[in-house]
Amino acid sequence: MIPHISNKRILFCSSFTPPVNAGGGKNAFNFAKFLSEKGLKVTLLTLNRRGKLPHRELVGSLKIIRILYFNYNIITKIFSLLIILPNYFYYVFRNNIIFIYGGNIIAFEFIIFVGKLLRKEVIFQSTLLGDDDIQSLVRKGIPRRVLRKKILSLISQYFSLNPEFTKSWLNVYKVNTKVFESTQGVNTKIFHPVTKKEKLKIRNKLKLPINSFIMVSVGFLINRKGFREIFEVLNQLNVPFLYIIVGDYKITETHYLYNHAREMEKLFRIGKDLLRQKVLFAGPKENVNEYLQSADIFLLNSKIEGIPNALLEAMACGITPFVRNIKGVNEFLTFNETNAFVYNTREEFIIKIKEAFRNDKKRKHFGEKSIKLIQKDSTFEVLYDKLIQNKN
Repeated sequence: MIPHISNKRILFCSSFTPPVNAGGGKNAFNFAKFLSEKGLKVTLLTLNRRGKLPHRELVGSLKIIRILYFNYNIITKIFSLLIILPNYFYYVFRNNIIFIYGGNIIAFEFIIFVGKLLRKEVIFQSTLLGDDDIQSLVRKGIPRRVLRKKILSLISQYFSLNPEFTKSWLNVYKVNTKVFESTQGVNTKIFHPVTKKEKLKIRNKLKLPINSFIMVSVGFLINRKGFREIFEVLNQLNVPFLYIIVGDYKITETHYLYNHAREMEKLFRIGKDLLRQKVLFAGPKENVNEYLQSADIFLLNSKIEGIPNALLEAMACGITPFVRNIKGVNEFLTFNETNAFVYNTREEFIIKIKEAFRNDKKRKHFGEKSIKLIQKDSTFEVLYDKLIQNKN
């Protein structure tokens, strides 16, 4: 896909990057950091909302640049373009390969256009089906629809996370020569299986019950993730368990998801009312790997996704996936009855969660299959080899 990458300057563009928790931003940061650690010249370009974070930061060997962005109201957002667009031009000019993570980056069309104008390699990745897949993007923003379709056609490669993203591309452009289909990578130095003895040590460290059946989800406490249904189903599970949610559940007005604040508060109350001491809202954590490694199963109840980081990370840890039949994910990553419990309805959810609790052998089998799949297809090293076509 990208021959002779070793002598190129690489620019990653994302709306967010850590310490802000966002899936696309996490993807960009993790892969950019991996490439920088291999000795490549990598810069991560993102936005600095209200100047809350450092303008420049060095994380290991990865250089992060945050462009000042005033998102108070429509006037300040328009004014911010006077700062953002010149920075986009400057950093695209200075680099050879441009990775754009998600269609929610402000004026991402400008990055593509400038990249094409300056003859750069521009790679675009969608992050969420129904939101920034190609069909969804070209339907947004009348009267910009025709222009956006034309600009997106200028990219060098479309990084498709699953077959549904590929289908969305083909429905618009009809040709597959620009499509590169792969999951994002996982850092298996951090997310890896642990022994039973190590699992117990982690539970002790995190002050979790040693003998309980532990289920974990990772993500913002929002309706799209299907938490209300999880609470209601687990309320019917008459067995000893602890359900842990790692991720933001209480946010301030400066948080980029503040419009979901009431939704989060409501879900928090429902979870506490239904599950009481059987649910732990852990909040955002740096050591997500340990919470996954402490668990017996990983729960994902979203109805739409791209390819969730947390699912890949749980699978890399050998934690049994318990996943709704998500378009683009099942039959590509979770493989029903091969390496995951996969369900379609609430009734199946209830039946299979009980099976997951009592069937140790099946859980272990699914966990082992998940590890093999990640190691074969979804490590950073595998993704790197795919991208450069083994032509360093």
